[in-house]
Amino acid sequence: MLKIWKRLASELSAHRRVFFILVTDSSKGSPGKAGCLLLLTETGVQVGTIGGGCMERELLRTGRDALASGSFRTLVQTLVHHRTDGANASGLICGGSQSNLLALVSPAQLPAVESVIDSLVSGNPGVLSITADSWCYEPGLESDHSIRFEESEDSWRVELSTLNRRRVAIFGGGHCGVALARQMELLDYVVTIIEPREGLFTLMPFQKQTRGPRILNAENFAAGAGLVDHPEKTFAVILSPSYHDDVNALSGILRCPFPYIGIMGSPAKLAKIQEGLCSLNFDLQEWERVTAPAGLSIDSDSPEEIAVSIAAQILKEADRLDLK
Repeated sequence: MLKIWKRLASELSAHRRVFFILVTDSSKGSPGKAGCLLLLTETGVQVGTIGGGCMERELLRTGRDALASGSFRTLVQTLVHHRTDGANASGLICGGSQSNLLALVSPAQLPAVESVIDSLVSGNPGVLSITADSWCYEPGLESDHSIRFEESEDSWRVELSTLNRRRVAIFGGGHCGVALARQMELLDYVVTIIEPREGLFTLMPFQKQTRGPRILNAENFAAGAGLVDHPEKTFAVILSPSYHDDVNALSGILRCPFPYIGIMGSPAKLAKIQEGLCSLNFDLQEWERVTAPAGLSIDSDSPEEIAVSIAAQILKEADRLDLK
């Protein structure tokens, strides 16, 4: 998502307009999900997607017409994905519906776009408000919703929270931890890796990147748990190198409001971890917060397979907890 906003800023900085499509709401069956973003540049380059197919093709045609004429009234349009001849038919037959905000963005909106980028990079919250006539960014605001659409008799407003609610903290930067970090980045999650070991070779590729997972070299895993930003929105996964590190990590994580806590291990190892926690005065009710073993049961063995298994479970839980 950051890449798309940066491309928008680049076009506006060059004094070029961009046709902007943002999915503001969707129902089951819709190919485009709330938050999906599509840009069409003056040179005809498409960046991102809001679901594809004939619906996207028609909206891109609308965008080309708007860019050619230089005039377009910002609007929110709801399309249904059913076999129908109605004016709001998307042309798709997959079921569900989605609402799309359509706007012709001019260089005048560059300050608001740059504020969105700053928020996405820093992790500081804020809200971008878009109406038929304006774009306004308000820093410091937090919202319980990624996107909110409000409508009255004579006006409407779309509010986009720039704090990414898709967040994961990985306790351990070994092979499995790195594989999960890469998988979650592909899913547009903010990734934090907690790793007390210095100079771990598996983390070196991340350290060369200008952006990517945030790596916390805390004194130990328990201390690292208290350093994670927005723990109430963050999925915690323990992929540490040893049983003792597992217990240490859990002793810190269980003191924080993580909505999901996952840990790998065989039944025998998990029983040993539970015993270790009991020796630290954690009770059975606190252990029940832990998903053990983490991940969907797909007989995964390699780090990449384990990462897919855990990522799938996180997506399922994120949907249940409305953290998406």
